Amino acid sequence: MSLIAAGSALALALVVLAVLLAVRQPWLGLQLRMEGPGLRVTAVAQSGPAAQQLVPGDLIVALEDPALGRLHAAGFEPALEPHVLASYQAYDARLQREGEFWAYLQQPHFTALLDNGSALSLAPRAETPVRALPAPFWLFHLFGMVAWLTGLGVWAFRRGQPATRLFLLSGLGFFLATWSNSLYLSRELAIDPALLAALGQFNHGALYLMLGSLLGLLLYFPRRLVRRAPAYILCVLGLVLVLNDHQRWWGWPLHDFYFPILLMYFAGVLAASWQWRAARGRPLDRAALRWMFLSVFISTGMSLMVYFVPAMLQRQLLISQTAMVGFAVTLYLGLALGILRYRLFDLERWWFGAWLWFFGGLAVLLVDAAVVFVFGIQPVAALGVSVIAVGWVYFPVRQWFWSTFAASGQEQLEDHLPTLVGGLLAANGSADMAHRWCRVLKNIFHPLDVRWVAAPSAPCLVEQGARMQVPVPGSDQGLELVYSQRGARLFGRRDLDMVRAMLTVTEQAEKARTAREAGAREERRRIMRDLHDDVGARLLSLVLGAPDEKQADRARAALRALRESIFALDDEVRVELLDCLDQWQLEVEQRLHSVPTVLEWHCEGVPGVSLCARQAINLKRIIHEAVSNALHHAHPSRLVITATADQHSLRLRVNNDGAERRPAGQLPGRGLHNMRTRAMELGGSLHAEAQGDGYQVRLSMPLGQTREQDDDA
Repeated sequence: MSLIAAGSALALALVVLAVLLAVRQPWLGLQLRMEGPGLRVTAVAQSGPAAQQLVPGDLIVALEDPALGRLHAAGFEPALEPHVLASYQAYDARLQREGEFWAYLQQPHFTALLDNGSALSLAPRAETPVRALPAPFWLFHLFGMVAWLTGLGVWAFRRGQPATRLFLLSGLGFFLATWSNSLYLSRELAIDPALLAALGQFNHGALYLMLGSLLGLLLYFPRRLVRRAPAYILCVLGLVLVLNDHQRWWGWPLHDFYFPILLMYFAGVLAASWQWRAARGRPLDRAALRWMFLSVFISTGMSLMVYFVPAMLQRQLLISQTAMVGFAVTLYLGLALGILRYRLFDLERWWFGAWLWFFGGLAVLLVDAAVVFVFGIQPVAALGVSVIAVGWVYFPVRQWFWSTFAASGQEQLEDHLPTLVGGLLAANGSADMAHRWCRVLKNIFHPLDVRWVAAPSAPCLVEQGARMQVPVPGSDQGLELVYSQRGARLFGRRDLDMVRAMLTVTEQAEKARTAREAGAREERRRIMRDLHDDVGARLLSLVLGAPDEKQADRARAALRALRESIFALDDEVRVELLDCLDQWQLEVEQRLHSVPTVLEWHCEGVPGVSLCARQAINLKRIIHEAVSNALHHAHPSRLVITATADQHSLRLRVNNDGAERRPAGQLPGRGLHNMRTRAMELGGSLHAEAQGDGYQVRLSMPLGQTREQDDDA
């Protein structure tokens, strides 16, 4: 803050110095405009020295003094910016003409000759009152202060960056240019030609400092494209341009003063194109560049079109220099936002709109100028023709351009609603929902990377839109998406709105899914009760009333199958995998008791893993069917069953050393088909194939919760 305070104090001191220099100029209390053969009086100050002699509307055709003679006023514009003159010769002639009028202002009094033959004696006052300083004087200082303080404020908080130093130098150049401009553009009739020449040289030096710094900024920000040597070369070139304005070593095409400015503009376009290409794959850098392009090329481009280009072509200026400088100062606000990377995620929405607005206005100006200069149509009629032509040609093209490019990369929620709702309704639990939610987000935004993070309370943007964090419905975790559209753009507010809408849809879908599952659960419970109370009771009666032991065993087997079916319907029950494997091992050993087959049973990493009832039943029946197939088709001497599990997956292998004996041409039976169907129901896969001299059945399936996770739940 001390740097900003010191810089502000220095700028205010220079403004005070400008006021002191301005008030020391002679004062007539007149506002004059070149018109016809002389100078038209447009306003007269009531307290001025000419208040009792001249009135608005009088036309001064000449000045006369006994010592200086008569000086005709035709062709002399008092407030002319000397640098709009195309050549050094015209500039020198203007300085000479300025000196002639200045000599009259140095006299105690002189005579003003009017077009009606009147001769009036005018006595200039030695100083100009502060209140009489014109509005452009104060506006130029205001614009300069805005540029200087903007550059100073950015540099004060980012002093370690070359870009901010260049931005500071550019703001300083702008301030010094407007400071000198304020003195000679606010003159009433004339100013000391030596002072005018010095101020003009100072103004051009400051202008080259501003433009050279901006060009250097485009070479250094957001990525350094060159080494330090080119920066020094820019300084040397700026110094050479200033010296050439003074020494006149060579002239320039079209305009000796403004042609170098045009060259700097095109050099800036090349540097910006280079930066844009170098920022490929870095959305943050490109977003900052968009701010710079908007500020630099719209403000300077508009200034070129409405002020510098007409001056170079010796046409009438479309706006005053005060308006041009006021428009140019917006450049610094845009550059400050770009360098500080402020609210970059809001840029996508109106980036194309701003450019289309600029080109729309530019198209009207160009067509209007072409109609006036080429076809010679009056300006009022030409404006109507240009508006009609642009409306019929430009606006349809603009609409096509907007729909083609501005909307690219912007997804619409309705395009993804069917997939979103269908996937969420089909989700099988929270883990499956999180997986489907992640997949939908990937399909919509195509991020460079997706990471699991702590769940945010609501969707939010991180690092000005480089990353977007999104909560996962039904989970205590969240997803972080890195760069949208494979790194082509940042996330924006529109993306946040879309994700919020998706979360709302997801909540409704989750409610519908929960209601559906609750209804299904209640129906399963009813079926379980009916099976247990009715069918179970009847089977138990068959066991107790069986005429012989064989019939009783069949009834007991049916009763066990019924209990397993009832158990499979209960989705709230979980059993430990290790207990299930022990039970299944005993059952397989009992089946092998009457055959000459040796069983080897291996379990790895299974403690703490739990299964739901349906998983347990499907696994049991897969093992049962695999053992049955081996005994029926292969008659093995050795059967090896291996179960390997962790918290996320289970792998089961059933190997036998017998060769499967299937008649030629016989297709696989229902047993293998049922095993694969059960594996798919478990979310896994099953493969059965010959291996060496034997046969192998392999199952791989994902697991849900561990016992510890069950306890936490």
